[in-house]
Amino acid sequence: PPQVLGRVTPELTAEDAARCAAQQVVLSVLVGEDGRPTAVRVLSGEDSVCREAARRAAEQFAFNPALDAERRPVESWATIGIEFEGGNP
Repeated sequence: PPQVLGRVTPELTAEDAARCAAQQVVLSVLVGEDGRPTAVRVLSGEDSVCREAARRAAEQFAFNPALDAERRPVESWATIGIEFEGGNP
């Protein structure tokens, strides 16, 4: 499966950061052969503001793509979680 190389912190206003405190958003990310996200689906998350912030951040993540049996990069889905602790992910 794809492996996360770099994460981007979701951008939130102070009010939204407080709103997202102690929440988790789980996402499914389609990672292309180049390691870049090509699609992001929200699987779970309580608040729509937190879900959208996590989705936008995940679109900017960097991945090592999955490899096929011949060790060539292939498109593949990855499940990731973003936890907001104390208002900050």
